[in-house]
Amino acid sequence: MASYHSWLQQVVTPVSFSGGSVIDMQLGPSQLLICLFGTLQCGVHNIPIEVWLPKAYPREAPYLFIRPSPGIAIRATQHIDPSGRVFHPMLNMWRPESSVAEILRILVSLLAVDPPFHPGTGRPVYASQTMGPMGSYAPPAVASPRGNYASPGAASSASPMSGYTPSVVANSTRDFISPQGPQSILPDDLPRLRKMLQEKLNRRFNALQKEAALESDRILAENTQLSEGEKRLAGGLAKILEETARMEEEIDLVRSQKERIRQLVNTEQSEVDYDTLVMPHGPISKQIMDVVAMDLATQDLIYTISKAFNEGNITLTVYLRHVRDLAREQFLQKALLAKIRREFPLINN
Repeated sequence: MASYHSWLQQVVTPVSFSGGSVIDMQLGPSQLLICLFGTLQCGVHNIPIEVWLPKAYPREAPYLFIRPSPGIAIRATQHIDPSGRVFHPMLNMWRPESSVAEILRILVSLLAVDPPFHPGTGRPVYASQTMGPMGSYAPPAVASPRGNYASPGAASSASPMSGYTPSVVANSTRDFISPQGPQSILPDDLPRLRKMLQEKLNRRFNALQKEAALESDRILAENTQLSEGEKRLAGGLAKILEETARMEEEIDLVRSQKERIRQLVNTEQSEVDYDTLVMPHGPISKQIMDVVAMDLATQDLIYTISKAFNEGNITLTVYLRHVRDLAREQFLQKALLAKIRREFPLINN
């Protein structure tokens, strides 16, 4: 604890602020930005790092650089180029709610697994393990950057930044850079840490086991449903094939019947005399037909004479004479028709 207290005293003590550091953008003018620099403890390495905060921070992602001691070469990795520029998907998809602390924690885990230094070049550290003041130096020029961010270039002179106090600078550095004091785990804490780790692993294993059991039950239920559906489809297919065979037999039967009917029509087809269909076949039938025709004609004449009298085309005397004669003839015709029907009931039916 004494080492932590001494480190805090060094960090919290007032620092002299001589202005911001200048960064040259490749496609724009030089900018006076805040630079946070210190070391990250990544496994057995204490790796120096610089964090440049743009004016649009936190809407815009910061710029991160690995700055090793002189004589130490940087090895290009998946997230670091030969110039020391740090690239990560979090920087490309930066959000306003993101923070420098998050990207530093991610960077610590990445550098602990894959240090950006060639083997045998030594352990990169600063000359002093404490946090230095900001604005003491500017980053050197780097190669063309990857991604959507411009990289820092050579330093240039600029006026000091206003609106920043030493307390703000100290708080910023304390938030993002870890202390380099002793951080060894005491032997008494190892059993407790092992127990906590074992409990966490047991909880995670039990949760995964429950999830796997639920997923297995769900897959088995779906497999059962699929098997039943396959059986239903097989039964339906058999019924469809059976119905298709029956329909083909019906179609063959209809075709044979159609062909037989066509042959009968061709055989029995002949010229038809339509007059013989309406003419009577015997004298009695012919007499009945004539009497009925005369009766209907007389009825039409009476109607025509009545219409002419109503319109004033004939006189009353002429009308009465013709109607009397036609009525007498119609009476005789009806009497003759009634007599024939009494004598020949079969013809009447």
